[in-house]
Amino acid sequence: MAETGFVNPYWETVAKAAPRLNDQVYISRHVVRKKIWHVIENRLTGRQVRITPEAYCFIGLLDGDRTVEEAMGDTARIIGDTAPGQSDVLKLLSQMHAAGLMSNAGQVTRGSALHERAEKMRRQRILQQLRSPLAIRIPLIDPDRMLRALAPLGSFLFSKLGAIVWLIMAGSGTAFALVHWTELSSGFLDRVFAAENVIVMGVVFAVMKFLHEMGHGLAVKRWGGDVHELGIMFLVFVPVPYVDATAANRFPSRFQRIAVSAAGMYVEMFLAAAAILLWGQTEQGLFKAALFNAALVGSVSTLLFNLNPLLKFDGYYIFSDLVELPNLSMRGSGYMRYLAERYILRMKDSSTLEESGRDKSWLLGYAVSSAVYRLFIVLAIALFVSQKFFFVGVLLAAWAVAQMLIMPIAKIAIFLVSSPKLRRRRTAAWAGALCAAAIACGLLFLVPAPRTSYTQGVVWVPENGEIVAGADGFVDAITLAEGAQVSQGDMLVKGSNMALDTERQRLLARREALEARFRAESVTDRVAAGVTRMEHEQTERRLAWVDGRREQLAVHAQASGLFSLGVPEDMLGRYVKRGQLLGFVISPEQATVRVAVSQRDIGLVREGVNRIEIATSGGTPVEALIVREIPQASSQLPSMALSIMGGGQFETISDSQGVRAVEELFHVELRAVSPGFGYRVGQKVHVKFVHSWEPVGFQTWRRMRQLFLRNLNV
Repeated sequence: MAETGFVNPYWETVAKAAPRLNDQVYISRHVVRKKIWHVIENRLTGRQVRITPEAYCFIGLLDGDRTVEEAMGDTARIIGDTAPGQSDVLKLLSQMHAAGLMSNAGQVTRGSALHERAEKMRRQRILQQLRSPLAIRIPLIDPDRMLRALAPLGSFLFSKLGAIVWLIMAGSGTAFALVHWTELSSGFLDRVFAAENVIVMGVVFAVMKFLHEMGHGLAVKRWGGDVHELGIMFLVFVPVPYVDATAANRFPSRFQRIAVSAAGMYVEMFLAAAAILLWGQTEQGLFKAALFNAALVGSVSTLLFNLNPLLKFDGYYIFSDLVELPNLSMRGSGYMRYLAERYILRMKDSSTLEESGRDKSWLLGYAVSSAVYRLFIVLAIALFVSQKFFFVGVLLAAWAVAQMLIMPIAKIAIFLVSSPKLRRRRTAAWAGALCAAAIACGLLFLVPAPRTSYTQGVVWVPENGEIVAGADGFVDAITLAEGAQVSQGDMLVKGSNMALDTERQRLLARREALEARFRAESVTDRVAAGVTRMEHEQTERRLAWVDGRREQLAVHAQASGLFSLGVPEDMLGRYVKRGQLLGFVISPEQATVRVAVSQRDIGLVREGVNRIEIATSGGTPVEALIVREIPQASSQLPSMALSIMGGGQFETISDSQGVRAVEELFHVELRAVSPGFGYRVGQKVHVKFVHSWEPVGFQTWRRMRQLFLRNLNV
């Protein structure tokens, strides 16, 4: 918009300049949400600038003879009040010059602030590499000639016939993987991180990522674009090939641009499907391992990594075109800057090109979420690296904090001190900035916020609720149905033992024989009769023991409650040993939940909780109370259902001590407040401890401190 009553301090230095567009520029017209945009591209360097029709009208009038001031006046006469103002023109010319789109611009750049801006942008591009040590790009070659030679392959890949072939291959590979899922997932982590697999994985990863980037290049060539840069990007210190596919930005169809962005994943998933099909037909060996790695890299890893829109990879560009918000990241940052200038620094002349409320919501949400996610990713990488290389990890963590927290604060301070935009309102800007900082600190460190911790547990019963076999034998019958209500003393399981039956018959016969012999000897030989009487007493004792064991084959309830025997049909006919656990009688008033609490949360639990909730996945939460706590930490889990192998959250290791948790855990026993909550014994439940409220800043500080103590021992 044209500005009235305002003269930009840099305007006098550029008003008399007479620049024009370079001869090698390419201009394409885009329609985004029924709004026209123009993309101006330098075909030699690939640099681009996206401008509005109003800005395009101004640029079109710059023919090398007409001055900037004259072009601006002519633009105002042509399109009226929508013509760009002085600040808009200066910003536009800076972008055009930095992208190498303007020539004959000596008057503009010589000794002017515009030249300073362009030089600053160049320096920023160089510094950006230094500021991003986890993603450094090194250009190597111009692949355009190679891609032209492979253009027929690209035409086939990105055609209807190619899409049909891709669907058939991807569908076949997916179906094969699902059928052989158990075999593929068995010992997955051990296979992937095995020492002998590291080199194979590295080679396969490099090849797959090169073909991924070639897919982008072929897609660009398919729709008439040029690719002039192929190089290596060190992504978290891992060399990964890349191609510059920015030429796709001038494609008028957003579906073509989406196809270019998705081309790498398109190629990788096709190769992954082919690899998994070959894997099923290959004997064990190095080639089979390479096929497994190719399937893994081309499917799971590429989708999880490349589809994430919060990082500027394939998913970001696909998402930008889907929601029709080009330059989403830059526009999000610009809109955040506008909000800060307009509402915090109270700069009335600050403006934004964003008009749609929907677009503003997208930009604000994306800017915040992407910044938080990038900080999280960098800190996670730093912690991972620090476990192998402590010093490097600490440097990365310090760099992340400086880059995303300290440097922005320093830039704001420098802006407040030296920016000419604040010449007449610097005091008000400082007041607004300090007020915003005070509010932010207050929200972080003074305003209480809910504080919760989460863990998992398993439903259990007290000892008198356990159904155990009283004697060795076979299960003949289960007298009650699963889930039936039983009373103390009710028979639950009936068993048999032929050995006991045979022994009883033998003892009965022997007792009868001893009684007859005793009667005869009591008349003829009183000494022998005494010995026989002792044998008779011993037989009686043995018979009583056998009868006791036979009676114990019938298992009775020791308490009242609900009868639970697991899988009754599998129990019938099974041989069980004395003392073996058969099932449970669950008393709603006595059932408990055995919970494993990590060391980082046990302090909060011991400080006291306001409320405890237990619930199954998707179930309704039930309030519970702490019954008891075992004060000593242990690596033993209450149940293997809480381990990762059992679908739980705790990592385990297997050694000479058996299977145990990686970290020391504290066991806490809970009981539901309301009887009859209906959970099954052995069932896994989610536990939520609701603690007293505490400001978010202190909560974050505690978690970060625990994280560094646990991973870095500092």
